[in-house]
Amino acid sequence: MQRNCYDILGVDCKASTEEIKIAFRQLAKQWHPDLNPQLSRRGEQFTHIHQAYRILCNPKERALHDAELKSKPHPQKPEASHSRPKPSANAKKKATPKN
Repeated sequence: MQRNCYDILGVDCKASTEEIKIAFRQLAKQWHPDLNPQLSRRGEQFTHIHQAYRILCNPKERALHDAELKSKPHPQKPEASHSRPKPSANAKKKATPKN
């Protein structure tokens, strides 16, 4: 599986098997093709959810998945801009004295 299983299920990488199971059940109800025939990508999304659950509930497959994630280079954050941020529209304006 190419995608991050933790992201698919919406759980932390330190999630317990029980937390993974709960997340899977919630998503399965939401995306199961028989329960929601009106959703256009239901079968594809449900397959990804099921594969992610299968991987994360198997200790050996989970360890392989974790090792694969660690070996991938992480996208770098863009460098911080040295310019001043623009004031937001909600910024308080200085009170001008009324005559």
